Amino acid sequence: QTLYIVCRPDAQRDLSGVRNVEFFDERNITSFSFDGVKAFLNGTSRAGWYYQQLLKLYAHQYLKNLLEHYVIWDSDTVLLKPTAFFHNDYGEIRGLYAISPERNPPYMEHMERLLPGLKRLTHEWGGVTHHQPWTKSVLKDLFRQVEFRHGTQFWRGYLLCVEQKHYGVLS
Repeated sequence: QTLYIVCRPDAQRDLSGVRNVEFFDERNITSFSFDGVKAFLNGTSRAGWYYQQLLKLYAHQYLKNLLEHYVIWDSDTVLLKPTAFFHNDYGEIRGLYAISPERNPPYMEHMERLLPGLKRLTHEWGGVTHHQPWTKSVLKDLFRQVEFRHGTQFWRGYLLCVEQKHYGVLS
């Protein structure tokens, strides 16, 4: 298994001696760019925040050796104990999803605009976390549905669903 760190070259650190770590230069992503996101959002100061959300969502496309099931986590998240992210349920791999009590209405409104009918499973818990297990085939299907519904690339459809008054409140 490999730990991929997606960043600009100037943010890379010397990790010689650390096994299974690879850097990926975010500037090599051709689907979208920071400047494209910033322009799309009319220069909002939160463009970098939206850009990093898209970097995570698109990882399955640009990290070519990524496994079918993988974990994305924020760079400010540190694991303090061994943690399982997937469970083999009689041959079917299932993600052990993180939950939190944090609920932010603009997140749910964005989700409904992105794909009407897409809902969280319970109103007791929110999905605001700093790490999540993901599955390539599920993300590919999500991209296909969003692109079909909005008639544009996923990143544009994703950003089209952000209300301008909520710039900066989507995770």
